[in-house]
Amino acid sequence: MRASALSRHKRHTLTRRGFGLALLGALAASRAHAVPADLAGWGDTRWGMTGDEIGRALGTRLKRLTAPLRYNEYFVRETVPGLRVAGRPFIALLQLHQRSERLAQVLLRYPGDFPMLSDFVAVREALAAELGAPAERRAETDYRGDIPSFWIEAEWIFPSTLVVLSLVDQNADPFSGQRKTLTVRYTSRRR
Repeated sequence: MRASALSRHKRHTLTRRGFGLALLGALAASRAHAVPADLAGWGDTRWGMTGDEIGRALGTRLKRLTAPLRYNEYFVRETVPGLRVAGRPFIALLQLHQRSERLAQVLLRYPGDFPMLSDFVAVREALAAELGAPAERRAETDYRGDIPSFWIEAEWIFPSTLVVLSLVDQNADPFSGQRKTLTVRYTSRRR
């Protein structure tokens, strides 16, 4: 009798059945991380919600501001602090339209003053895993003047929602001490 026949360690060969099972497993895994066809809002919120509806949807995570913040046609009365995207801290500013007083935009803002390009890349990768590849990427630098600037953006477009990740550095210098901004903006496309 041959030694290989007596061995406890059998050679593994790929059969049609094994290949089929592996293929089905891969398809099931890819569907589990499928890109959404649409986003009807941000998280548990939906575009057009009133303040009371937002309160019911987000519960105790919602924190009321002492005074509203104004952003052109929007205002913020409530925030959701303590969020993490790709391990980075964010605060959600729930922006209601001034005329309708209904949810129209959610701004996730990095609370620190010095986000780096590596933070942008990590957040972009996390969003891409959730939303698919960005529809558009833009970057702009301006080194012509006395004060250079740097701006980079990634954008996801859905029928109901536009998602824009941006990093802005007014001085294009990571060590300038000048404030930089890293935001993720979820905006209703239906006005």
